[in-house]
Amino acid sequence: MRALPKMTVPCYLCDLGATLGRIVSQAQTRLVAAALVAVTCIGPASAGDRLDVQGFLQRPGVKLLAVEFYATWCKPCMAAVPVWQKLRERYYSQGLRLVVVAVKDAKAAQCANLAWEPDDQICDLRGTILDSFGGAASLPAAYLWSWQGGLLVRRGHVDVVGRAVETYLQRNPRALVEAFDGRGKPSDGLRLEVRTALSQAGKLTVVADAEERAVLRRLKRASHAPGVAEGQKCALGQEVSANSRLTARVVGKGRAAKLVLSLFSVEKGCELTSAIVRWDPGSRSASAREAVAALLNTMRRPPQRPGGRVAAPVDPAPSPGGDKVLGGDDAEWDPGGSQKIVVKFESTPAGAIVLVDGQVACETPTPCSAEVTAGRHTVQLQKKRYLPRSEVMELSANKTVRWTLAGNFGVVDVVTTPPGLAITVDGRPAGTAPLKRLELSPGRHKVVVEDRCHVRAGREITVARGQTRKLELAPKPRPSAIEVSAVDGRKNAVVASVWVDGRQAGKTPGTFKVGVCAKQVEVRHPKLGAWKAALTLAEKRVSRVVATLGSPTPAPAASASAKGFVRISPGTFQMGSESSESGRDDDEGPVHTVRITRAFLLQATEVTQSQYQSVMGSKPSRFSSCGGTCPVEQVSWFDAVKYCNALSKREGLPACYAIRGKTVSFKGLSCGGYRLPTEAEWEYAARAGTTGARHGPLDSVAWHGGNSGRKTHPVGRKRANAWGLYDMLGNVWEWTGDWKGSYASGRQTDPTGPSRGSYRVNRGGCWYYSGRYVRSANRGDYSPGLRDRYLGFRPARSIP
Repeated sequence: MRALPKMTVPCYLCDLGATLGRIVSQAQTRLVAAALVAVTCIGPASAGDRLDVQGFLQRPGVKLLAVEFYATWCKPCMAAVPVWQKLRERYYSQGLRLVVVAVKDAKAAQCANLAWEPDDQICDLRGTILDSFGGAASLPAAYLWSWQGGLLVRRGHVDVVGRAVETYLQRNPRALVEAFDGRGKPSDGLRLEVRTALSQAGKLTVVADAEERAVLRRLKRASHAPGVAEGQKCALGQEVSANSRLTARVVGKGRAAKLVLSLFSVEKGCELTSAIVRWDPGSRSASAREAVAALLNTMRRPPQRPGGRVAAPVDPAPSPGGDKVLGGDDAEWDPGGSQKIVVKFESTPAGAIVLVDGQVACETPTPCSAEVTAGRHTVQLQKKRYLPRSEVMELSANKTVRWTLAGNFGVVDVVTTPPGLAITVDGRPAGTAPLKRLELSPGRHKVVVEDRCHVRAGREITVARGQTRKLELAPKPRPSAIEVSAVDGRKNAVVASVWVDGRQAGKTPGTFKVGVCAKQVEVRHPKLGAWKAALTLAEKRVSRVVATLGSPTPAPAASASAKGFVRISPGTFQMGSESSESGRDDDEGPVHTVRITRAFLLQATEVTQSQYQSVMGSKPSRFSSCGGTCPVEQVSWFDAVKYCNALSKREGLPACYAIRGKTVSFKGLSCGGYRLPTEAEWEYAARAGTTGARHGPLDSVAWHGGNSGRKTHPVGRKRANAWGLYDMLGNVWEWTGDWKGSYASGRQTDPTGPSRGSYRVNRGGCWYYSGRYVRSANRGDYSPGLRDRYLGFRPARSIP
């Protein structure tokens, strides 16, 4: 049931490099031939009978592999056939290949023949392959891999695959090749060899330089002249911009000479990856091929399954049929085989990955040992932040490969005034200052203070390999203010001195600018004594403090809003996301107008472990070692509403939930106690007037799967939104009060969701999930009884 792929490139183009000799000079021919090396004749699909994702991705010229599960009884699958055809035809020359896994026809009990031609077709008669993709029982289902092994589409269909293909091809390296000989002078010969090796591999896009583009344009005009037959006209190249720069450089002399390939990002200016091989001036093409292969190996990983496992070949189950008697050759059999030896690998520093002929050799990083076949092999050591080292060598029994790796980083010492501030590098947490010997890859980096008490401040610096430098940052405190008055025991106003955190600020009455994290105010009078109070402040807000001097009881803490809560004013917003928003799910629409008519308080941070323990007397969190300022997690929806009732009781407020076992009745938005925000209130508060996916850059506002280190973090470390709310996105999913249901298309006023359901809505994404879920409009839903390490909450309270 194999289908032949379409012949998208005429075979006469395979010899186009020789034909060009009749049109242009020899030098021009070499330039153009290099740009056309990747043009190859396409033959039949492989005759194998299994879905070998890794094998397909390793084929020359293959950059993307789409796998479509198809059946004639699946109407969306049938309707998508012409769309798949167009997608394949459009992107085939750019490296897209399509494999169709045909699923058994329910009526005919067999796989249907396709009326169209993908690059390969497999009959999954018993659903073995389909089951290996997570046991999916319904169609349509399609997946997409890049040649580096990344799973770009985990389960979608042709429209999702099409968007992912276009996005990937825009980001995949388009390299402009430069080459320099051992004296540092440009080398056209070496550049051509490297370009040829890259084009033959077909994984990166080789971009022509200005001179070559001019030649291509002249040839293109000539090929489209009136006297040229239509069948011989073809596109000789397209002018695409480079997003990467590949530098080939010969380093050293004689036997110690190395060929170093370094791939740099044009946008960021930093090195993406590199490879080093032995340079043989007598066989430049072989050295170039080996260096390109080593470079591509640093960018490749085993392809991932939808569930996170390696996508190993999957054989379809055998077709049904009667028993057969099978015979074979009874002749004496020689197992043959190559001699196996044990080789030790050591590196300075330790912890490098060992590859032999492009395959991981050791189960653990260096120091380690592995079984290999005696003989000549390409050995490579790779370690993060170090240049990979690669050599072709003879491996023999009891040999020890002992290499020193060159660091591919510079060292930066970061100090802050005051010390102890949280630092991020390129949006990712790096620790608290002072940071000693912070290793950064060569290129430009953004080193920023991300501290809730100080204004975001930092510097974009350039770091060179082997460089050591010191960076000093002195951010300003986030501003707040207190208005302080003083009275005696009979409420008569008096003049007294005001001290904030041990420093004199002035005299009463007065308004004093202080940092938002100021901890204590003290009012002193020479006869009436001193008065102290703790401060809880909000940025750019004035909190009123009245000191009663001579009173034995200190006044309650000054607060801009009740005990760490932020006042959310009434307003109108557009709830949901437009179909054009990246990462959007279908349940986020339609976009509709929602009016919030009453102000409410919402806790500025997620409920912390310390807060939960003080109210409920327990600490259920999986990440308890993170500390009391980290969000509480492993709390169910029932746990969250019980917390709200307990908090209301402690503060003498009415309980907003009537709880009888698993039956919970909400008393409505007019209840004056603590409660969970409605889903609409949550999104209104999270957006804070914004209309995009988030209220700021992803890494600046949220802990998510890409920067969290797979754990929670203390609340309030990321940038707050315009309301002054922290961690509305990321860290932990937050329970809301609503049952999950579909959105209405009309205008809504103070919606509270469906009256019943199976799942409660949670919002904001978390430390475990990728950025596509960490958006203001994204909707999660879980059973209200579920407790997990990524589920938390923050309470709200209606303002009378």
